Amino acid sequence: MFIKYASLYKLSRIFEVNTLKTSFPHTFPTQNNLFYRGVIPSIDHLKDITIKQYRSIYSMDWSFKDENIKYLKNDLNSLFEVITKVNKQTFIDYDVNITDRLTISGIALMIFLSKYYHNNIPNINKTSIYRDIKQAYYGGITEVYKPYGENLYYYDVNSLYPYVALQDMPGLKSNKEYFYNKNIALNNLFGFYFCEINAPLDSYLSLLPKRNRDGIYFPVGLWKGWYFSEQLKFAEINGYKIKVIKGYSFSRQSNVFKDYINKVYDIKNNPINATQKSMAKSLLNNLLGRFGIRLEKSVTKIITQSIFDKISIMNKVVSYKYLDDNKILVSYIPKLDADIISSHNLDIIKLANKYKQDENITFDGTSVAISAAVTSYGTIHISKIKKYKLNNGGDIFYSDTDSIVTNLKLPADMVDSKELGKLKLEHQIKKAIFITGKTYCFVTQQSQFINKAKGIKSSSIYYHEYLSLIDNVDVKTSLKTQSKIDWTKGFVKIVENKVTLNSNSYKKRIKIYKENRWVDTSPICINEINTSIILYTPKCLELINLEHTNNIVDKVDFKDKNNSDKNNSKKDFITFIVFSGCIILYLLSKLSHEVDEQEESYNNDAQKVNSKDLE
Repeated sequence: MFIKYASLYKLSRIFEVNTLKTSFPHTFPTQNNLFYRGVIPSIDHLKDITIKQYRSIYSMDWSFKDENIKYLKNDLNSLFEVITKVNKQTFIDYDVNITDRLTISGIALMIFLSKYYHNNIPNINKTSIYRDIKQAYYGGITEVYKPYGENLYYYDVNSLYPYVALQDMPGLKSNKEYFYNKNIALNNLFGFYFCEINAPLDSYLSLLPKRNRDGIYFPVGLWKGWYFSEQLKFAEINGYKIKVIKGYSFSRQSNVFKDYINKVYDIKNNPINATQKSMAKSLLNNLLGRFGIRLEKSVTKIITQSIFDKISIMNKVVSYKYLDDNKILVSYIPKLDADIISSHNLDIIKLANKYKQDENITFDGTSVAISAAVTSYGTIHISKIKKYKLNNGGDIFYSDTDSIVTNLKLPADMVDSKELGKLKLEHQIKKAIFITGKTYCFVTQQSQFINKAKGIKSSSIYYHEYLSLIDNVDVKTSLKTQSKIDWTKGFVKIVENKVTLNSNSYKKRIKIYKENRWVDTSPICINEINTSIILYTPKCLELINLEHTNNIVDKVDFKDKNNSDKNNSKKDFITFIVFSGCIILYLLSKLSHEVDEQEESYNNDAQKVNSKDLE
């Protein structure tokens, strides 16, 4: 099903259909009471229902069989009404049938290509180029800065990605370039580049993302990575030192998505009904990410053992599950894998000719350059808002892909609930606790309690338990809803298990403690460029050495360290001077040797490759 907003319970209400999904006691039936008739099961078996609603359906003569059939028919009718209503409204607004595509992003792409596309998007379908640019595609990012705050403002950006997609996008003309031993001005570049990054160690707010085993974070220090040129320029004007090594330069293309975004956003802001508004919102948000779709998509089939044996020596198998002795549910990449074939000493040319018809045709609308550029522009926009708040005396407590929580009320010219790209005030908060991405709670000025808890049932965790997490106390009573699948019987069982919320789960920034309570954070500091030489290590880099060892610095109380730091500062300074002299002599001798080698090996490699490389 292409609709991914929420459960059918919520969908039936969002689209205002006549048949609303009802509640059913899913945890009540057992093998022994399938034909139960009597008093309605207790409210404990019913999900998302109030006492008032329970009383309205209370019955002394409740039949499990009758109610089950009634409930299933109601579900089908409700879903049918939702689909019918959405299809009719989408056809009226965009002249397409939703049945022509399986996903909402596919529908968005179909609308764009049929009405608004002007042959101005680069088609990235070469694996090596796709993999390079994909490394500059970071997607949405969440961060916790301060875990507790009072009298806060929760702002959302109106349609962040559609707004930033109005800026220049990578165009059709492109070159692969190498910049060894050259000082390249970033202002002259537009595209995606592999660079050496030197981020200021004293920054509270870091501007360039990086990946590690825990996800995406914003460090300071020294490292290398792939980035969109506009993000690099923004970092450079804010004190970063950047050396471009190689990359893909593109022409600039203006107004690629302007007509599509303006049309759909106008419908979203001036809807004639809830269905029209909901579809417009979804079509806005789902088009841009569609261009970042993977080049090699897997297929899932039920096959026999003999066919599985053939696939496993020719293709990359993503996953498989035995249904019985001779039936296997397998997901695999249809394109033949040269490495796997070679490892079995087979002739790839013969196999390619024999099984060519089975290969999946690569989607020709893949353009990871578009998705990477859009998300980079989005990060720039959010970072500018963060910097504004910090520069004007405010604090940042939490940020999501398109939202920020701060103690600084923004001026009126930055806030407009209708205008694309401006902010809208979602909540005014009395007090809030932020634990990690998508896990937080707050009490509004109207005394409404709102909470989220990624991966667990939000209703199973309370305010005082959020508070204990910033005091280094784990929460062991939370519930997680999980599904257990029996593939052989085609059976899915929904269960709730107790899980432990780890108080030390946030690892994107270094936690700062005061009297054993988490009070603030600072960026993680890294040095990944010249690890063969032991350099003088600033205090923040000493901390990150602990982070790499223990996965996260558990306690960093800078206040308590001030006295010892002062006592050791003189010794540190002398050590720094001695080390610096040795390092300078070493680097001078090494540099003269490396320059000779690099001139010989790289001068012949420095070239511009024709745009056919991107075809």
